[in-house]
Amino acid sequence: MINKCFDNKSNSIPYFSIVIPTYNSSLTISRTLDSIRQQSFKDFEVIIVDDNSSDRERLVDVINTYKYELNIKIELSDRKLNGAGARNLGIIKSRGFYVAFLDSDDVWSSNKLHVVAEKLKEIEATGIKKFIMFSQVDFVVDGVNKGVMPLKAYDEERESIAEYIFGCNGFIQTSTIVARRVDLLKLMFNDKFTRHQDYDLNIRASFYKFSFIYIDQPLSTYATSRKSHKIKGEGVKYSYFWLNEMKPYLTKKDIFSYKAFRLSQRYLDDNNKLGFVYVFVINFIRCRFYQQKAFICKFLNKITGIH
Repeated sequence: MINKCFDNKSNSIPYFSIVIPTYNSSLTISRTLDSIRQQSFKDFEVIIVDDNSSDRERLVDVINTYKYELNIKIELSDRKLNGAGARNLGIIKSRGFYVAFLDSDDVWSSNKLHVVAEKLKEIEATGIKKFIMFSQVDFVVDGVNKGVMPLKAYDEERESIAEYIFGCNGFIQTSTIVARRVDLLKLMFNDKFTRHQDYDLNIRASFYKFSFIYIDQPLSTYATSRKSHKIKGEGVKYSYFWLNEMKPYLTKKDIFSYKAFRLSQRYLDDNNKLGFVYVFVINFIRCRFYQQKAFICKFLNKITGIH
């Protein structure tokens, strides 16, 4: 059951719907909402979906201080939805032409929506319909800025979206994602997953022939910690579960990439250094084998005139 706390929406359809899932976020949400309040582009609504938090009363008090400055709608769930389910509810409740996701401990630069809106005008002119738009982020770990991610744009001619996400230089962080509401209503997040929901969304989007539009400037700050993976349940067992569920959408090389660059890290988190080395080395070699095999096939096709 979902209980609506308040809704001060106007009758006009906003350009953006900003969807924010919250769980025990009363101490971080002010910083997030401040970054929204400072946006130079103002045509948006804010939809906050609280995932049955224990600090709900405090959260509502904080959000209430913004309700005269921001067009805020809040949905209070009395059952656990997890991040995927909370975002899905936000998509359903949204009214904007485009949905932009923002996590409750992340912030946007003040020109985020302006830059995205300008990019959307370019995309609309090309006739591209189904797409995921994303940007670079400032990557902050345990309060220390580690630099900008991703380090490169996605090139579908060179790699799959899964390889891009799993590898060392690619990254699509949820607080940078923008897409058409009508497309997200069909795609949605998989609420089976408590982790890697963003991986799943992007991989399935690619499977269903979405384009990926990259903005090469940091428009968000992504804050995380080294302990957060274990706290949120991203262990070895869960990683194997996720990988098994995703196999219909992944190539063999995608799977080897995940094992080499993501699964191996979970062994390291568990202080299993031998497991880390074994999983990384074996699957890294497999990735390279498939990469060389693909290169040879392309080369032979080129010299023999086969396309």
